[in-house]
Amino acid sequence: MPEHGSIGSRIREIRLSLPGRVTQKEFGESLGVSTAVITAYELGHNMPPPATIKLICSTYGINEYWLRTGEGDKKIERAVSLEEEIRDIMRGEQPFKAAIMTALAAMPDSFWDEWSKRLDDELKKQGWHD
Repeated sequence: MPEHGSIGSRIREIRLSLPGRVTQKEFGESLGVSTAVITAYELGHNMPPPATIKLICSTYGINEYWLRTGEGDKKIERAVSLEEEIRDIMRGEQPFKAAIMTALAAMPDSFWDEWSKRLDDELKKQGWHD
C-alpha cells in the first residue's frame, strides 16, 4: 500500500472517486497507459512523469498542486479567465516563472498578432522557413 499522503495514494483516491469506482485498467486507458503503470503509481513504485500528472489533472479537473503535494483543494473550478487558469497551473512553480506566464496570458490579441509577425520575419531572415 502507498504511504499515507503520497502521490500514489492521491491518484488512487481520484480513481476511486470517479463514478462507478473506475478500475485501474479503465483509468489507465483514459490516460493512455497500462494497468501495470497505474498499479506502480498507486503503490508508490514509480513516480508519474510531469505530462501524466498534467493529463490526470486536466482530464479529471484535479488541482495539480494538490496532486503533487496533498495541499489545497483537490478539485479545481474552471477558471473564468486564462490568467486565472495559468495561476492555478503555475501554483508552486518559481514565482518569476509564474509571473511571466500570467503576464503573457493577459496580453491582448494585438500583442500576439504583432509578436507572431515579428517572429515569422526573424525566422525568415535566419533561414528557418520560407
